[in-house]
Amino acid sequence: MKLHLKSFAPALALAVAAAACESTVTRPSVTFIAPQASTPSTASTYKYAEQPVTVAITNASVVTASTVTYSLEVASDAAFATKVFTKSAIAEGAGGKTSVTLSTLEGQKTYYWRWRATVAGTDGEYSSARSFSIGPRVVVDKPVLSSPGLGDEFYGDPPPLVTNNATRIGPVTTMQYTFQLSASSSFATILQQAVVNEQSGGKTSWQPTVTLTEAPYYWRVRATDAGTGETSPFSDSLRFEKKEGIDLTKTTISLGAPNFASWPQTRVITGAAHEGSVLCIDSDGEFWPNTDFFGDPSVPIYGQQWNFIKVDGKWYGGAGHYTRPGQTCKGEMDDYYFPEGFLGREPFTSFKVYPGVIFGVAVSTPARLWPAMSTLDHRSNVVMIPW
Repeated sequence: MKLHLKSFAPALALAVAAAACESTVTRPSVTFIAPQASTPSTASTYKYAEQPVTVAITNASVVTASTVTYSLEVASDAAFATKVFTKSAIAEGAGGKTSVTLSTLEGQKTYYWRWRATVAGTDGEYSSARSFSIGPRVVVDKPVLSSPGLGDEFYGDPPPLVTNNATRIGPVTTMQYTFQLSASSSFATILQQAVVNEQSGGKTSWQPTVTLTEAPYYWRVRATDAGTGETSPFSDSLRFEKKEGIDLTKTTISLGAPNFASWPQTRVITGAAHEGSVLCIDSDGEFWPNTDFFGDPSVPIYGQQWNFIKVDGKWYGGAGHYTRPGQTCKGEMDDYYFPEGFLGREPFTSFKVYPGVIFGVAVSTPARLWPAMSTLDHRSNVVMIPW
């Protein structure tokens, strides 16, 4: 006697009957309602990075106690001629649901899936197919950080953090960068974090606004394609350090142009050092014009050395010696700083400097007797050096 399986919509009824013509043995019948597709719903769409996809059904309803297993087919065509995933003998799940997590599928394709139940060793018919789509595959490499570099130091407000834009494969949409700033190399605590859209020119930057104390800090970046959700690993982190700095807007100018803080910065100090009785300050940037020293054309002057000291928690600045074209070093320094150069101006005249004390230096256009002999009213940045 053969077993016969017949499909009904929406329920599948399986009847197993035994009635041998020669025998009076009767076998029990099994009736069940076929499994129903649950998730994903038809025509669902997944980003490539959201894989693996899990498909699930509502379990078959079996009238008589019997062993139920399931089979699953996933294909790249509606006719199921090209199967990309198959699994049989799937044990029935608890809670009225059975699910299977698929392997990672190729991106930018539509897939079709169907189930069938096997009850008491007899296969039912496959369910109607459902479809879902996987978006294109995008690979985003971890970014390579640009600046501040390993061991860089800064003064005042935090410097902008600059990363090289991440290389990528595939049709990305909007690239975004997650910047993280921490006081520890483990990034156990994040001081500040921001998500920034990719900027042009091959680099993307972010300006932290958190107040930092004098200490080392670490930063890192990861890149994400907002369209696909594909995210890179975090970059290798870089360490930089905040040093005691100067807020020029809160600095008292003891000698020289009182509006020095508002002058545009058009040169950058490339090196500065105090040796013996000489202070040397090298800088690069805009070319500044010469002017006559007190109207004497035989003595052209180009710039001015500036010095900054901290007394009782407050910064003081003063315009020191004039410099001629091409001149970067000036003398007349001693244990009391610039007693001659500052013409008795306090606190410079009485400020005693010891080895290792940090003080600030800068250069500008002529500013000591400003506005006399002034030219462009431009300056450099301020850097800190040890005595």
